[in-house]
Amino acid sequence: MQDQIFITGATGCIGHYVLDELKQVFPNAHYHLFARRPERFKNNAPDWDNTTVYPFELNEMESVKDVLPNMDYIIHIATVWGYNLDDNIKLNRDKTLEMFNYCDPKKLKRIIYFSTASILTANNELNEVAKTDGIPYVQSKYHAYVAIQESKWADKIITLFPTVVLGGGNGYPISHISSGFKTIRKTMRYLKWLRLKGSFHFLHAKDIAKVTVACLNQTPSTRDIVLGNPEVTFNSTIKSICNYLKINTWFQIPLSSSLILVVIAMFRIKVDSWARYCIKHPNFSYNVQSPEHFNLDVSYPKIEMAVGDILNEQQ
Repeated sequence: MQDQIFITGATGCIGHYVLDELKQVFPNAHYHLFARRPERFKNNAPDWDNTTVYPFELNEMESVKDVLPNMDYIIHIATVWGYNLDDNIKLNRDKTLEMFNYCDPKKLKRIIYFSTASILTANNELNEVAKTDGIPYVQSKYHAYVAIQESKWADKIITLFPTVVLGGGNGYPISHISSGFKTIRKTMRYLKWLRLKGSFHFLHAKDIAKVTVACLNQTPSTRDIVLGNPEVTFNSTIKSICNYLKINTWFQIPLSSSLILVVIAMFRIKVDSWARYCIKHPNFSYNVQSPEHFNLDVSYPKIEMAVGDILNEQQ
């Protein structure tokens, strides 16, 4: 019998790579694409024989209430980034649960739900600061995760927590972070003088797609998966990008979190509580997984590979 897969956020960066991966792993499935603006597709997915597109917004989930009971799998990537907390919670939490509740628990096999690593601590546990001081997007994702885990769907859900998402170009939408590379040469002329404390994880959208689809037909070791390659420092990343751009980094000035906060105070720069928290805690370190944890190759194991690929596209 043909698998029925319902996907939100398919017009985005990750969504495009997920569709590519699904074609390889589930070539005979039927893809139901919930897309607010179908014209944003950079591929021809809407024209595939095994695809149906539903041009609705998240607040119009009721429009597909008769479709969802037929689904075998849900891949929920779409999210709202607004600055109104009530609106964010309504769409990122309430409409997500509404979508799940339209499904048939006897037929639905698995849900892949995208959250964000911003709501977690270094031990991959919920961060209470994200609940109280996070920007509306972060707070709404916190509330959504808690509500989902308390729902009747918890045992069917694999939650993916992206860290820094890179990718795009060559026929794919650019990720939010990667879009900043348009001015990276100018930015690096200033950043090359600074030695920044802190660290982070990244994973290219192509590798995120590999994990996403693998979670449909494999049983992962945990239902909560933080997506990322091994941790890299901000300073090593600056040097790697500068080396790629052939920009010398022979001298750097240490820039601590305390000094940043002093500068903010001196110049009376408006910074919200979440930004202050991130400045004081610059090590965004987690227990991460990548395609290798699913016996798959990692397409972009090094950050300079991912950055270089995007920069080459922009030249």
